[in-house]
This record gives sequence, structure tokens and C-alpha cells, in this order.
Amino acid sequence: MGEKQNQRLDSWKEIARYLGRDVRTVIRWEKQRSLPIHRVPGGKGHAVFAYSAEVDAWLSGQPRNGSEPHPAPPRPMVAVLPFVNGHGPQSEYLSDGLAESVIRSLGHWSKLRVMSWSAVAPYKNCPADPRRVGSELNAKVVLMGRVAPEENSWRVSVELVDSSDGAQLWGTSYVRSFDQLVAVPERIAGEVARRLQDADPPARNARPAPKPEAFRQYLMGRHCWNQGTGEAMHKALEYYEKAVRVDPTLAEAYAETALCCCMLGYGFGDLISTDLLQRAEAAAHRALELDDTLAEAHACLVWLSPFQTWDLREVEKGLKRAIELNPSYALGRSSYAILLTLRADYEGAIRQHRLALELDPHGEMLRTELVACYCFAERYDEAIRLAKEELQRNAESLFSHYFLGWAYLSKGMVAEAIASLEHCVSISLINTLPLGILGYAYAANSEREKALGVLERLDALAKQRPAAFVSRAITQMGLKDKAGALDSLERAREARSPFLWYMKHWWWFDDLHEEPRFQELARHVGVQI
Repeated sequence: MGEKQNQRLDSWKEIARYLGRDVRTVIRWEKQRSLPIHRVPGGKGHAVFAYSAEVDAWLSGQPRNGSEPHPAPPRPMVAVLPFVNGHGPQSEYLSDGLAESVIRSLGHWSKLRVMSWSAVAPYKNCPADPRRVGSELNAKVVLMGRVAPEENSWRVSVELVDSSDGAQLWGTSYVRSFDQLVAVPERIAGEVARRLQDADPPARNARPAPKPEAFRQYLMGRHCWNQGTGEAMHKALEYYEKAVRVDPTLAEAYAETALCCCMLGYGFGDLISTDLLQRAEAAAHRALELDDTLAEAHACLVWLSPFQTWDLREVEKGLKRAIELNPSYALGRSSYAILLTLRADYEGAIRQHRLALELDPHGEMLRTELVACYCFAERYDEAIRLAKEELQRNAESLFSHYFLGWAYLSKGMVAEAIASLEHCVSISLINTLPLGILGYAYAANSEREKALGVLERLDALAKQRPAAFVSRAITQMGLKDKAGALDSLERAREARSPFLWYMKHWWWFDDLHEEPRFQELARHVGVQI
């Protein structure tokens, strides 16, 4: 092997330069990821060297911890546009609901990839040009539809178009009473799948059709959910409650109740409501009792897992099942990416995030989660680039400012980190972690009084937000208060904060890894140090 291929790297600094990382990161990689480092016999702790060939082999052979779930099915990618509402605003829930139901039905077909509702929603009320849509969404085929009343029935007209040339592949109309509309989305999905050479229908539990009024209330709940605000989600819950009162066997309404309660229970961040999470758990279990093929219900139980068990094996089992049931479930794939991050399989996590973004390219949360993944992987330059790109789309993107500040701080760019994190917490404190990191940055910048002010603020927040104890520990580490940080982390464990799963991946806790209290805490939450 030539000298260039196997050069000797004679210090931490040389090894770090070879890897394009800082020294602190390389030292962590030796401890946590078995980077091949040699010690000079008789030398002091920092007398180390490495061989580039061994480092290269380590880089190419980083283990994929656990097999990834059901792979993303190949093309064709299908985009189902919002159906045109041919009646008026009072029927918008119906045209949107039928189109979204087709998306969900198609998602269960294993050989198809289907764009999420949020990916196609921007095309609502726009002139349909399937070639433009196909180009913008990288979709091979586009399904368009229209819903309009016809005497005492409804006409649902659909057309499947090849986006490369605009040629119609299939089209038909269904004239049905409202009572019969519930079966139409599944029928359309089957016709589309067969025309795209997917002849293997998904395994679904046979259930009686829901009662018409329950179906109506369910679609109205979905219409509210898609508005994405806390107020709209509370309204959606009211509709789902009405749906299951009319028809207690409507499993989808229970699954959607669980989703709403999870989102509201976490407060889109760390404002955890025990009552809502308990309600979410009950609804998810009820949904699966009625139909265990609902991917959303499986995913909900995963998100609730820190409040029942810290076993990541159960988390993996639930997520793999959700993705197996619906390979086009973008939220399931992004959740699996988070699991891979917890296992330090950062490349696998990035792949899953990118697959989720293929299915939902307009998902701002998915894009910012990818930024976070690059931060965990200590690829800070890429994280900064992506965060800045997101801020060009939305200058007030809360999580983009958060992760940008994290990346800046990790690179030692403390002033830039403080500016980003201050902007983040000025937008919203929906999540207290940016405030905790800001406190760390103040301490690193010798602004001790500001860091202590952050601690006071977090003390008040911790009365309602269990995750604030984790945020508090981060600031305390900036203030070199190890004992206080350990106390805060133990309080977070008592509150069952799910952020404890990240404790070994955040470099600001590196100096705690040898502490017996930290190691015991890690064992309790299933984290290997």
C-alpha cells in the first residue's frame, strides 16, 4: 500500500484534519464509535497516532445498527391532486377528504410511492397541469378528480395522466349516494395500482362500511387536522368524538384521535399534557383492536413509548410495522430516522429523512429534522447550509434558527450561535431546548449573569414542561455545574422526558460520561454509553 494510501497521522489534530472534523469530535468517535486510534507506548494520554488506511476502512465500514425497515418502493411515484370541489365551500371537506383517502389507500400498495397530502395541497384551486406537477414533484403519474352533486347522488370523476406527455392512462366516473362514497377511494386506489402493474393488493382487515354520518364527521375532522393549528386540532377532536359516538367501530377516527392527542399532548415541542397522552394511548389501542393494519395507530404508540417503557426495541418494532403497512408514510419514515439517530447510524437516518422528503417535499418539519440529523452526525457545515436554505424560504422558521445555533456553537462560532438562538426563542418557546443551549452559549461567552437568567427562566418553565429539566442541565453544563446538571437530568427521568434518549449524542454532556450517576441514568432509559 502506497504511502499516500496509508500515511501515519501523528496527533489528534492531524487525525481531525484528515477527517475534516474538530479534535473534540474525533475523541468522541474513538470512545463511542471505535475509531481506530493507537497510543504511543509510554506516552501521555494525548500521545496518539492513527493510520489513514485503518481510518478509511472504519469510515466505509461503519455499522448499520439494525436493519432498516421495508425499503422505499421504486417508482412509479403517484401524485393525487386535491379533487376539484364542484359544489361550494360547504363541501370542501368532502372533495379534500376523498382525495386524501385515495392517497392513504394507495400508500398501502407495496410497489408504489405516493406523495403525501401536504405535498399536493399547494396545488389546490390551481389549474391542473399534470406535466408541471409531475416535474415539480418528480411524479410519474398524476391523478386528478372532481366531486359534484348530481340529483340525489354525488359524481366522482377521476383521470390518471402520464406526467411525461399528458396522455390519459385511465379515467372513469362513479355516481354514488353519500352512503356509498366511503367505498370509492379504495376502488380508485385499486384501479390506479393495477394500471401501474402493482397486482398485489395490501392485506387489510375486512370491516363493515362505516355509518354515513360517522364518515362525514371523520372527513370534517381530517379537514380541520390539515389546517395544522392547535385550535383546528381541538376542533378535529370534536368531530372524531362525534364520529365514534355514531359508529364505535370506525377505527380510523380512533387513530386520528390518537394523532391529534399526541400532537397536542406534546405541544408541538415539550409542553406535555399527561391527560392528552393517556387519551392518545387509549385511542391508539382501540384503533388497533378494530384494525391492526392502521400505520398511524402503530406510530402513535411509538411516540408514546417513553411514558410506558424506555425499550428502543419496542420502538423499532412499532415503526417497522407502520412502514411495512404503509411504505409511503412520510411521518413513519422520519420517525424511523430519529430511531437510527439514537443508534448513531447517522447515514441510515439521513437516508430515511430523504425518503420522507421525497414523499413530502413541502414538509418544513421534515426539512428541519434533516438539519438536526446532520448536527447529530457532526456534519455541521452541511447543517448550516441546509438551515440557511430553509431560512430563505421562511425567515421565521423556528427550528431552522434552533439547529443553526446548535451547529454554530458546535463549531465554536459562539457569537453567531447566540444570535441564532436568541432569534429562535424570541419567535416561540414551544420547545425549551433552544433556551437551554442559549444558556450554554452565554456561559461559553463569559456572560454568566445571562446564563443564570436562563436558569431562572427554565426553573419556572419546568413546573409545566418536563423537558425543561433537560434544557436546564445543558445550561448547567455550560456553567461547569456537573452536580446540578445530574440533578436536573434525574428530575427529567422522573418526568419521563423523551429527550433523555439523546443524552449520549449531545456533546455538551460529554464530561458526564464517566460519572456513575450519569451511567446509571443512561442504563435506566436504555442508552448505552
